[in-house]
Amino acid sequence: MIAQDTKYVSEPDEDEYDRRRLPGAYSQTIHHIRELRKERDALLLRGHAGDRFRAAQLSWFIRNNESYAGRLLQRMEQLGATATRALPTPPPALPAQLDLFA
Repeated sequence: MIAQDTKYVSEPDEDEYDRRRLPGAYSQTIHHIRELRKERDALLLRGHAGDRFRAAQLSWFIRNNESYAGRLLQRMEQLGATATRALPTPPPALPAQLDLFA
């Protein structure tokens, strides 16, 4: 119970660990978003009802990954980490006619 009442303060070593880890995590997340989009686009082209349901699920996963990538970028900026290995911006969004949640 006491642990729930205390505020979490990160240690300097943890910040250094995050500074080294976050660019790779961001790059991997962007790669995952691209792969999910490829799979979703292929399913949308097939047009079967089950494929449309799976494409809707993938759209939801993509949105979650995009928000996670945004949080990673924000944390990298706080720590002053460089994103040299990571991409500077997330991939472009899907056209509105294909985005199931637009």
